[in-house]
Amino acid sequence: MSSKEKPLHSFDDSNAVLIKDHISHEETFVEVFEYAFQKLRDPWYKTFLFGIMAGFFVAIAYVIVIVALSGFIIKDSNGNLKPNGMPSGMIALITGLTFTPAILMVIFIGGTLFTSNSLTLLPIVKREAKLRRMLVNLSLVLVGNCLGALIVAISTYLMGHMKVDSEFYNAFKYIYDKKIGSSPSNLNWTVFLKNFVSGIYCNILIAGLFWMNMSVKNSATKVLLCFFVILAFGISGFQHIVANAYVWMTGLFLNNGMVGQDFGTFSIMNMLPTLLGNFIGGSVVLPMVYLLVFKKRINAEIAAGKFFKGTKL
Repeated sequence: MSSKEKPLHSFDDSNAVLIKDHISHEETFVEVFEYAFQKLRDPWYKTFLFGIMAGFFVAIAYVIVIVALSGFIIKDSNGNLKPNGMPSGMIALITGLTFTPAILMVIFIGGTLFTSNSLTLLPIVKREAKLRRMLVNLSLVLVGNCLGALIVAISTYLMGHMKVDSEFYNAFKYIYDKKIGSSPSNLNWTVFLKNFVSGIYCNILIAGLFWMNMSVKNSATKVLLCFFVILAFGISGFQHIVANAYVWMTGLFLNNGMVGQDFGTFSIMNMLPTLLGNFIGGSVVLPMVYLLVFKKRINAEIAAGKFFKGTKL
């Protein structure tokens, strides 16, 4: 073998390129800030349509969850719904294991969730965008998310899943009642507070998941991150505004003679506190500590014109 030739198994260190499987905390936060800025720059129709698709994906995942629980929820002698000899922790585990496809579809196909878009407060705090821009963005996303959920809710009814006392119906009603308390006709402010705090913790997980995905470039790693975080979300039972939108909309098809009353109660006892909690968790509790820690880097990137081109938003 000549001196110029090298065996096939040799490794030329001079041409090696170090590929990191993740970036630093500081670099990740820069990516998060840029993500938030880009979401505010998106045209309104993209924001709205991506909101519909994300709501659609999440609602489909909720159908999967309910089908997985069907048969495990029965009525006792008093007509109350309860697990059929299954610990509540197992129901939570099934929920976590079956909800992952929703976020995977949002990440890999495309979609926008109200929860992840709560991060758009970051450019507002740094005065790089106007508050009105964020409010319009979040409103479009939220309406889109609810519309996507409504489409699947109507489909659920048309497929015959909402027949009274069917396995699907019982599993759905069990979930529905737990989200607003055992007495839907009464406004229980303890439930309101519980859902508010639960919403905060929920979006620390969900917005945090999108944040974590920006720190890695490998698709397999993204899938694993999604699996474990959504598993934790499902087990915890934390309240997610988009997931709850499907339950809220499908509740219109409950055959209980009090649909209008239940719809209003669910709006006040669950949707409102969850919405507020999700926003605070994803826009204040999670990112503001890191904005303080990495303030110098973000200020330098803003001064260099990294996040916007031309006029500010």
